[in-house]
Amino acid sequence: MAISLKPQAIFWCPLLAGLHLSRRLPWRTLWIAPAVYAASDIPAMLAGRPVLDVLLHWGRVHDIQGKMTFGATNWYQWVFENHPGVFESAGIVLALIATVFLALWMMGEPKPGQDERCWVVSMALLSVRMVQLNL
Repeated sequence: MAISLKPQAIFWCPLLAGLHLSRRLPWRTLWIAPAVYAASDIPAMLAGRPVLDVLLHWGRVHDIQGKMTFGATNWYQWVFENHPGVFESAGIVLALIATVFLALWMMGEPKPGQDERCWVVSMALLSVRMVQLNL
């Protein structure tokens, strides 16, 4: 539901990828997120909006002042936007690399004596901070 309201919900993707790869979250649950996203779009579709416009809403965000920060605090606020393509591409690549490493790291087990729930919460925090810093 979060991605239906704000695109920042993508910050949870590394955590979800790691939970799926480590088999802590069953693969059969993958359909739930897209189904909830599509279901939240039904009222707009019933009101007459074209289906693709509604489903691809977040992909249509263009020509926004401060595009690299979208008004959120991140490291791009200190980068001059003279060459945004270079920094934007580097940030995306860094975020993808960090996501892969986090997901692979999550495939392991928590340290002996560490509570599983505490470990998952720590991974969730790391997931959100990692993507926020890179994107």
